[in-house]
Amino acid sequence: MRERPQVEQMSRFLSVFILSWAAAACQTPTAEPDVQPAVIVAEQPRWMTMVSGADAERLGRIEGIWDEALIEARRAGFERRLEIEGGLLDPDGALEWPAPSPGAYRCRVIRIVRPGSQERVLTAFPEHFCHVGVEGESLFLTKETGTDRPFGYLWGDDNSRRMIFLGSMMTDGQETPPPYGTDPATNVAGVFERVGSLRFRLVVPQPRDGVLIDVYELTPAPVQPDE
Repeated sequence: MRERPQVEQMSRFLSVFILSWAAAACQTPTAEPDVQPAVIVAEQPRWMTMVSGADAERLGRIEGIWDEALIEARRAGFERRLEIEGGLLDPDGALEWPAPSPGAYRCRVIRIVRPGSQERVLTAFPEHFCHVGVEGESLFLTKETGTDRPFGYLWGDDNSRRMIFLGSMMTDGQETPPPYGTDPATNVAGVFERVGSLRFRLVVPQPRDGVLIDVYELTPAPVQPDE
């Protein structure tokens, strides 16, 4: 019976010891792992590694060039024509999913120039034919008929409503287009967008002196029945 006080005393001692140890453990700072913060580098669109400085500058100003072209067209009395064309000449008309399906397209060009040139401020040229094809994993676009025939590739962008066109201009008598970047005078850089369910446009800002904008409209060509 005399051993019970000693057992109770030992139990109290162990309880105090355990509580003290637990409190000390909670107060002990935990060493933080030596981990450096991750640096995420956004991948640059491929077209940006190929575009010339002059073309990149024009593409960067495309909104302002659009605005100037529409102002000049309205001043010259083409307000009704702008309304008829609808989304084709609406700078904000681009829709999601701009990539076209490969195949034949009817295409026409609407050109807006600065006043004072020998051309009308707004000219709609006759319809010709364009073609969208596949080469490896890339889409290419070429205007097959007409005097000026651009040929180039469509590149994805960080914008889900547009692709970037980089190519060169072929003229009458040329069978093979010069590669983009060979000659600044033949370079063609523009923005490719979808403006309807089966309606696309290629917008080329300031393709040459005096021209504010060339807009190529593309719609699928009718399939010819087999004879």
